[in-house]
Amino acid sequence: MHLKSYSITHSVLNCSKVAVRKAERWGPRTLDLDIMLFGNEVINTERLTVPHYDMKNRGFMLWPLFEIAPELVFPDGEMLRQILHTRAFDKLNKW
Repeated sequence: MHLKSYSITHSVLNCSKVAVRKAERWGPRTLDLDIMLFGNEVINTERLTVPHYDMKNRGFMLWPLFEIAPELVFPDGEMLRQILHTRAFDKLNKW
């Protein structure tokens, strides 16, 4: 992992740790930050997994990503457009 990505991702993790007060694991929290991607980097540490471990199964993460980066290719070579085309994700309704 590059020093820059380490610094940025761990800064985000530290911010969320300070801002979040949760009494129970998976319980309600005031802030939830997920780092979905960080360029083409793959990060696997005790505190952080990037790309997000389950984002390819979460339409609520993929559809907004598609709006801003329709030609995105994940670090493993899989194309965002193809994932959305082959899997049954409901389109999100905008408010």
